[in-house]
Amino acid sequence: MRQVCRVVLVCAPALAAVLVSSCSGGGDGGPAGTGQLLFGDQRGIVELEIETGLDRVLTAAPTTTTSLRDPAVSPDGTRIVFTSTSAARVPGGAREVNGALWIADRDGSNARLLASHVAPNTGIAAPQWLDDATVLAVSLSLADAGIAAAYPSRILRVDAGTGEAVDFLPGIAAFGVSPDRSRLGFVAANERSLGATSTQAPSALTNLVGEGDYVYLASPRFSPDGLTIAFVAFDAATFPPKTTAEEPEASLWLVSIAAASLTRLASFESDDRSSLAWSGDGKIIYVQSSEAFLAIDAGSGEIETLREPVTLLSTFTWQPSPEQEAEK
Repeated sequence: MRQVCRVVLVCAPALAAVLVSSCSGGGDGGPAGTGQLLFGDQRGIVELEIETGLDRVLTAAPTTTTSLRDPAVSPDGTRIVFTSTSAARVPGGAREVNGALWIADRDGSNARLLASHVAPNTGIAAPQWLDDATVLAVSLSLADAGIAAAYPSRILRVDAGTGEAVDFLPGIAAFGVSPDRSRLGFVAANERSLGATSTQAPSALTNLVGEGDYVYLASPRFSPDGLTIAFVAFDAATFPPKTTAEEPEASLWLVSIAAASLTRLASFESDDRSSLAWSGDGKIIYVQSSEAFLAIDAGSGEIETLREPVTLLSTFTWQPSPEQEAEK
């Protein structure tokens, strides 16, 4: 397993950029792949250099009760959006959890609130850019079971300039945007099926994985060529495990858009839903399980552990390094 140590170099005020240095140990030949991973952890929004294992915090969490997560980079590479989730006690002792959408420069500076939650105990999650002017994000309930009436999850369409948000597609728990921005892959609200639709006509839905065999489908992501969607799911027949001593096993699946054919690429222990991102060349799928970052070979399914532990689940994104961008 990779060993990682971090040294904080600079501490900055809330929602300001700070630098963090990391060092990696172990004799396993270094991390798999190149480029950067952007994700959220207990410190804030983090940018990790895959080759060196060095990371830095782009935007720091403003308080110990606020989590920043789900960063996504605009198509032109100049901005990021991310989400915040905070909990607070309200009169009577109840606990209210709310989430919001933020936007910042690519380096994490100039962060500002873009869109707020629409009702108590709701949040905005897992944003992705539709184009340089538009962000899609999931609006969902954050209430504990039994505290409040269920809030039907849906995709919102958010203006990246004004923050104006309108409903885009109902009944969705998670989604991914194709590289050409023409299609969505989505998980239904009950997290038991996977479909696809056009971004221009989102009500015309195509079923790719029907209900029955899988539960808690998560993080549908298109391959760089747009022909395949990767996602994570648990097998309905074995989840939950029969005893508390057993760790649930999740699987990384590939589904062909044209043929709707399924391939199980790899399996790994996970006690929560996972997120993933493809490398730019389509050779590696990075998976954030509940305890580690994994690099999974998209051809063979071979798994390498990049970093552990990972203490906060967050959707994340792969980006080319500045050197790769300069070579284009």
